[in-house]
Amino acid sequence: MVDATLQDMPPPTPPKDPWRLPSTSLRGRPSPPHPLAILNSPSGRIPTSRIPIPTYPLSPQPSSSTSDRRAEMEIIIDERIEEEHRAQLKLLREQELKRFQEEEDRRKRLLEMEMKFAAIAKRRKAEEERMAEEESHRTIEERRRLFREKGRVLAQQHQQWLRDQEKQAQALALSKQESRHRLFEERRNRPLNNNGFSFRNILTCWITIQKSDTTLWRRRFCRLQKDAMLMFKSAQVDSPLIDRIQLSNIVSIQEADDGLEDLRVLPHSFILHEKQEDKSFTILTDDEKAKETFISALFQLCNL
Repeated sequence: MVDATLQDMPPPTPPKDPWRLPSTSLRGRPSPPHPLAILNSPSGRIPTSRIPIPTYPLSPQPSSSTSDRRAEMEIIIDERIEEEHRAQLKLLREQELKRFQEEEDRRKRLLEMEMKFAAIAKRRKAEEERMAEEESHRTIEERRRLFREKGRVLAQQHQQWLRDQEKQAQALALSKQESRHRLFEERRNRPLNNNGFSFRNILTCWITIQKSDTTLWRRRFCRLQKDAMLMFKSAQVDSPLIDRIQLSNIVSIQEADDGLEDLRVLPHSFILHEKQEDKSFTILTDDEKAKETFISALFQLCNL
């Protein structure tokens, strides 16, 4: 009876093929994970937990053709996922390489600009240093030129001053020589009989005398005669004779104007030189008139 009932029942609806993926299985499945998530994963592969695995109802064991189709579909899906993963990795590498290249180009441009600016600044600095050095050289040369010009002018002025001094010295020496010559002529031609002296004593006066062999000065009363100079201690007639100088032994008379600077500090002084080179007498009179009279008489008596 059971068998009859089973026979009277309609046949069951055949189940759908559990191995056939829905038409939207490829289109409606979740998007694959981001490549960076794949790279950061420990295994470096796509996590299988993100791929939905369909569940199938219990059914009889599929045939071999169905298993093959399923394996092929899994291989195709894996290949597509790998291709998309590789494409995304390639795109990321290209973008990273492009960004790196752009950064490198920008860095090179900045470096080139910096090098260009540095070269310009270096050339400008070198030009400024060159101009400053040239200006310094010009300044130094100008100072040297002015110094040489000033030295030349000073040298010319000094030479002119020396020539003027020489001319003045020559003119002064000539004037002194002429004055001395006129003085000597006046002394030689001055008459001695106008002084009112006696026929024996041509001149008498007080003198201070120093011999060349001593440093002592002696005060003496001098009586000048035709052949000698007589020196006494006093002006009295009976005063004893102390010293005698022969006029024939006198060869020259010198004064301060003859170049004897020592006589300039001795007023109204002159020196008598005898024939002996180392013997002389330095004489000081009381005034200039007495000195001129005394020298004039010596010039005439000694034939100087």
